[in-house]
Amino acid sequence: MECEAHFIYKTVPYKHQIDAVHYLYGKEYFALLMEQGTGKSKVLIDIVSNLFLEKKIDAVLLIAPNGVHNQWSEEQIPLHSPIPYTDLVWEHTTSSKAQRELQHFITDKAVSLKWFCVNVEAFSRDTHIPLFQSFLKRNRTFVIVDESTRIKSPTAARTINVIQGLAQVIKVGKRITSILPLSAYRAIATGTMVTNSPYDLWSPFEFLQHNYLGLDYFSFRNHYGIETRVNLPGSYRGYTRKITSKEINSVRVYIDSGRSVEEVARIMAISESSVRFLKDNRSVVAPYKNLDELKSRIAPISFIVRKSDCLDLPPKIYEKIYVELNDEQKKAYKELSKELTSNYNGAELSVLNKVSLLGRLSQITGGFFPASETEGQKTTPFTQNPKLEALVDDLCECSDFPVIVIAFHVAEIKAIHARLVKEYEGDDVEYICGEVGKSERATIIERFKHGDVKILVANARTIGTGYNLQVSHVQYFFSNSYSMEEREQVEDRIHRDGQRSATVVYKDIIARNTIDEKVLSVLKSKRDLLDYMRGKSIHEFLGEVQ
Repeated sequence: MECEAHFIYKTVPYKHQIDAVHYLYGKEYFALLMEQGTGKSKVLIDIVSNLFLEKKIDAVLLIAPNGVHNQWSEEQIPLHSPIPYTDLVWEHTTSSKAQRELQHFITDKAVSLKWFCVNVEAFSRDTHIPLFQSFLKRNRTFVIVDESTRIKSPTAARTINVIQGLAQVIKVGKRITSILPLSAYRAIATGTMVTNSPYDLWSPFEFLQHNYLGLDYFSFRNHYGIETRVNLPGSYRGYTRKITSKEINSVRVYIDSGRSVEEVARIMAISESSVRFLKDNRSVVAPYKNLDELKSRIAPISFIVRKSDCLDLPPKIYEKIYVELNDEQKKAYKELSKELTSNYNGAELSVLNKVSLLGRLSQITGGFFPASETEGQKTTPFTQNPKLEALVDDLCECSDFPVIVIAFHVAEIKAIHARLVKEYEGDDVEYICGEVGKSERATIIERFKHGDVKILVANARTIGTGYNLQVSHVQYFFSNSYSMEEREQVEDRIHRDGQRSATVVYKDIIARNTIDEKVLSVLKSKRDLLDYMRGKSIHEFLGEVQ
């Protein structure tokens, strides 16, 4: 179907998708930063298909999270491709037949557009890099990294292998002087371009073009972040970290007391430029600077879309269901928080670091006492579970089935499922977590989409990407992780094109005065940062996070 002069499409594009194709078409590399549910997959398929017709490429290497790469092959490409194509989904196998098929796919002259769909986890080791390099060398290839936040960590093996393994790396000694891509075109795509901090942008843009942002990673952090140096006791070794809001306030207290910029920088172990920035920008409470400059740097090769800008979608409504911990939970929570050890029914738990502590506090609010045992971690359910009973009570008032219940811990998922099976017909309730096989997951999802499952219990990691679940417009969050990316991804499974409800409702079940409230606060602060990077002015951003 031809909707625009020069470009052909199979499915009719929205205006924002046409705008994206026109803006990005022909660029050697670009970032497609379209919020979940706005159709970024279609935009990419339209671009590469038209490039193939112009004989500029003959193959695509699609890198995506495990499972999502299958969905590209099974759903997105067949739905949107306006031209004939052949595709192969990467599977690590020693089968001689599969190996022959793979070699033929790599080396045979392209008659139709080749799609090689590979899960990003395959880059976690360098074992298969020569094979992927061969694909790029034998074909004029467009490399797409979908959900590009999966390569945000510059020291992770998968990130290094994607950036350097798909290119010719030139070094002088150990210093990299140039990275020359083996591909003709490159693109990153994500709806969540900033998941924790602006630092997340460095590696994906380094993949697009070596030194595009003009700074190495550590210089990038120094230029856009406000960090302090922490020395380890009794050692010259140490590490850097972002300063806290309390430390930002301390900087201003020192400045207001008459201390010089140089003195404050020395006392707080931060750079003089950061002290000056905080002195001149009194409303700043986030540990970042120069964000307007960063936005302007990425703008020439980026197309940014928010759902609110382009789709007639219902508003998101957020509700909180508060509960009180029972006496058993309060005792364990208080002891664990203050003493880092606690006992419940003879089981002992020792928390060795803050990260471990936060996770175990979350398990307590979810209704479980996590016990450390020599044979591994096991959890003991408390006699009562206030959050679970609150979920059941609220569901009893719900007439908007089907609904989705999200929980972070596997023990929570299984407990929720078991409890809801008692309230509803067994076939009306299903659960998905890492222990459920892919084929069984697919069956459950299809039953849910056809209305045969009323309540789907899952964690964000298993259903957060690749699924269209807008048959539901109600999600419960029994518990959360600190990952704003996971939260946004799973929310947008139901808030996307095709949603017909007047509102989409998200209900967080929260144990009052506990880690549950802190997690939501952290997610909110990260969402504000993401909103700014997507398009808000610095004034709006700084005003909202106060």
